[in-house]
Amino acid sequence: MNFVSLVSTDNKIYGRIEKDVFEDIKLTQLFSDNVISVMQQLPVREDIVLRQGVFKALDEEKTVEFFSLLLSKLRRLRDIFTVYLGTSSEKEKQYLFCALMHYFCDFCTEASVRVRDEGLIADFCKSFADIVSEAGFDNMKEETDKLYSRFFGEFGILIAEDKLVLSSKPKEGYIEIIRRCAGDMNIALRDCDYMPRRVSKETVETLSVLYPELWSDLASFYTKYSDYPKKEILKYIDQLDFYLSVHSLKKRICVLGIPTCYASLTDKQRIRIMTAHDITLITKECDNIIPNDVIFDTDDPFFFLSGANGGGKTTYLRTCGVNVIFSLLGCPVPAVSAELCMLNTVAAHFPRDERFDTDGRFLDEQRRVDELVLSLGTRSLVLLNETYSTTNETKAAEMTVMLANKLYSDKQFGVYVTHQKSVTKESIPLLCCRVDENDENKRTYKIERIDNIGISHAEDILKKYSLSFKDLTERFGDLG
Repeated sequence: MNFVSLVSTDNKIYGRIEKDVFEDIKLTQLFSDNVISVMQQLPVREDIVLRQGVFKALDEEKTVEFFSLLLSKLRRLRDIFTVYLGTSSEKEKQYLFCALMHYFCDFCTEASVRVRDEGLIADFCKSFADIVSEAGFDNMKEETDKLYSRFFGEFGILIAEDKLVLSSKPKEGYIEIIRRCAGDMNIALRDCDYMPRRVSKETVETLSVLYPELWSDLASFYTKYSDYPKKEILKYIDQLDFYLSVHSLKKRICVLGIPTCYASLTDKQRIRIMTAHDITLITKECDNIIPNDVIFDTDDPFFFLSGANGGGKTTYLRTCGVNVIFSLLGCPVPAVSAELCMLNTVAAHFPRDERFDTDGRFLDEQRRVDELVLSLGTRSLVLLNETYSTTNETKAAEMTVMLANKLYSDKQFGVYVTHQKSVTKESIPLLCCRVDENDENKRTYKIERIDNIGISHAEDILKKYSLSFKDLTERFGDLG
């Protein structure tokens, strides 16, 4: 049984991103752990384009409904799988297996419906169309449905107020009552993920005695189809959730007026993402996200970034990380345009909240930096935020320059946020957060290239306290 991936062809992987990076750039605040697990694997070039096709298809409501239906069915299947694999009772396994097969066959049938003619969705649907067309599938499904209906039709089990009620006539639970009443009033309800409470092992053993013929059939059915279903089918939960979660985020940011695009891939060794947004700011209910350009090439692969606190340095790092990761994953990119080459990984080093004594924290920092450098491929994006800030200034400056020069000479793309003034002596280009020219006490959160980081710091401070040359001229006249 071949379960074709919805996120890659032939399970090809180009690179990998560590989970810490998603935590550093705050994407863990937007996506669940299972979605992040999919985002950690970087697809090959061809699959980036195919994923873009899936996201474009999700602009059609029928595709969203199709994915949502499949995800709902899979989550139900997973719940039963969890109980099935966790029980040691043979009798319980037999009746759970019947429910398992019912939902498995149901999912395969639904997934075989062709909703696209090409791309990853078409391959996915075709793989399930092949499964349901296999010799014996129809008979297996018919047997499954009959036994499932018989099991839940011959008697009813209702658990309410800690009381167990068995009846030869099935009784309605509160979910069924709500559905019936809603139907009587022509009220449409969304699909409910409600699962009946699990009956105890003792209850199952009792039922097997009360209904020996039914359990004999369950046992025969269990033996006959013991090779089904395969737990590997549950991998689609994360894949479907990935697409639906990113699509939901796209709709959310579009409401805020943030543009989206799909990245084009180039053989030129560069990254050019124009008017890029840090969409993680929406978790802070920020409705005015300032965009920036993200530009790297082989001439200027790596930058130092400095400026006064609160100027948007960390925001710019997140902007770089989010937009590059979304581009490499084939996701809608929160920018006006995006073009980049293939990257092996995105790596980051941000300050951690753990408390260490000075030596302990520095050693931990050094260990993380060493691991980061070893994880880099031939071309990566590296985001460093005040690395080596836990040691004395002289040593920090020495370590900062050494690390930055290595990354720069290796032509790794990246940004290094630092307050170390000595970096101005290096050949590495400089970025700084600027102050609004029309309001000299207000930061624009715009990141620009500058010639001298020290001059920029001084200008920022003078402007903040109205002591710039322009301020003094206006206050005292021509200073000669």
